[in-house]
Amino acid sequence: MNLPLQNYQGGTPDQQNLSVIASETRSFPIKSLPTKISNAIIATSVNKKVSVEIAASSFLAAASLACLPLIEVIPVHTKIPEPAVLNFLVVAGSGSGKSTVLRAVMQVFHDFSSVVNDEYKNLLNQFQADTSLWEENKKALARNLRQATSSNYGREDAEAAMEEHLKNKPKKPVRFKFLYQDISNGELIKSLGDNPDAGIFSEEAVTFFKSRAKNDPGIFNLGWDGAPYSYQRDGVDCEINLRLMFCLMVQPDIFDEYITRNQATGRGSGFLARFLAVKVDGECKYQDGDFSHMNRALEEFDNRVQELLKQAKQRFYNGSTDKQQLILSPQAIAFMGEKRAEMKQKIIEGGPWEHIKDIALKSGANVLRLAAILHYFDERPGNEISLSAIECAQRIIDWYMQQACNVFYKNSHFFLFEKDVLEVYHWIHNKMMIEGVAIISKSEIMRLGPKHKDNNLRLASKLEPILDQLAWQKRIYLIQNYTGGPVYIILANSLGVFQDPRVRLDLFPHGIRCLEPDYAPERVSLNLPNLTFTW
Repeated sequence: MNLPLQNYQGGTPDQQNLSVIASETRSFPIKSLPTKISNAIIATSVNKKVSVEIAASSFLAAASLACLPLIEVIPVHTKIPEPAVLNFLVVAGSGSGKSTVLRAVMQVFHDFSSVVNDEYKNLLNQFQADTSLWEENKKALARNLRQATSSNYGREDAEAAMEEHLKNKPKKPVRFKFLYQDISNGELIKSLGDNPDAGIFSEEAVTFFKSRAKNDPGIFNLGWDGAPYSYQRDGVDCEINLRLMFCLMVQPDIFDEYITRNQATGRGSGFLARFLAVKVDGECKYQDGDFSHMNRALEEFDNRVQELLKQAKQRFYNGSTDKQQLILSPQAIAFMGEKRAEMKQKIIEGGPWEHIKDIALKSGANVLRLAAILHYFDERPGNEISLSAIECAQRIIDWYMQQACNVFYKNSHFFLFEKDVLEVYHWIHNKMMIEGVAIISKSEIMRLGPKHKDNNLRLASKLEPILDQLAWQKRIYLIQNYTGGPVYIILANSLGVFQDPRVRLDLFPHGIRCLEPDYAPERVSLNLPNLTFTW
């Protein structure tokens, strides 16, 4: 890159998302799940040849949707019930198996929904027939009322008959619709008026991320919160307690475009903070083998889902809105208090979760909800969630928090700092290559180095941490005359050896000393190349 130094604007190679913070990935904690769920995940991962991460998010989303209409959990401090709502976001490339897995996992829901829709059509046909008969009877009663009025005889009886008839007007059947894929906010609100417990599942969420619906995340946030929502229907003021969850799968380029163009409505509104996100790069980790016994787990999972859906349907048509309330055991309460304190330390400035603070602040609620779902789906006795269930849920949510660090890494302090370090490092190397000099002073970087409108890397407050990082990782040496004076930078040669600069007696008349960076316990290794210059 032979650019004039005064015009250099830091065109460094693209950063690879491989820093320590982003690359320390752990396997999904599959053993923290009930066997009814974990075996189904493994079987699907093996049979469909897809990553465990995609299968796990799909099955957990399905479990959340199945439990959503039936339970809620009481948090420790507010005592306001939390819904069994978990939002999932899977970012994975084409051919990763997103559609294959989600369609298979959700087939039991689609089959159940198909039967319910047929029943609804029959009820609707009966309603239309009853309405036609009711209208004809209304006309006859109206004629009787007119005749009684004109003859001034039997009017009271005719009015009473009409009033009774009007009271018995057929009511349009409500529809037990709980699953959506692509719908406008207006149509969604109308449907949620009948059944406010629902989920939006899409294996091709490009439709959602490019729709108008994404621009108004308020209703989605209320759905995650389980909060009341007021609206008008047929001129009547209505209020419902929303419980709306998401499971969205999208390709990386679509998601990156959404983040770039919708920072305010995505992160700023709190919409994405309510998601458990994962970015999938790997494939199925299980080798071919005899997993036939695992297929029974798929049947067991589907059977449990069917049981829960039947319960939800019965409660819906009975008009029951109360949900079973789960509480935490004293040990679970204490454990969650400890984890909340740990979370607060991680979101402070410079902490590992600083760039996902909004997501971290929701992590406690997600732990609570997941524990409730695992407790109920696994048919554990009683209404008290045990310490063991909370610990399992915590391990899973911690894993999703680590994934969020990766998904939103480009917003992190570490990524931005690494970007600055790379830019200065390449600038130093380019200057040496262009001018044929083997040494550069710190003051030259402060006069001529990279400078942008919103990021001036010439400032000492910016430059010094960058040079310290490079020196700490042995990419440069910081040296000066033994008695003090200007600070200079040298690079290693092609053999990785820092050659002796004492030949420059004009710069170091009294010998040299190497300046070691100050100790910083929070400092981590960045993904830096080895740039060299031979004297």
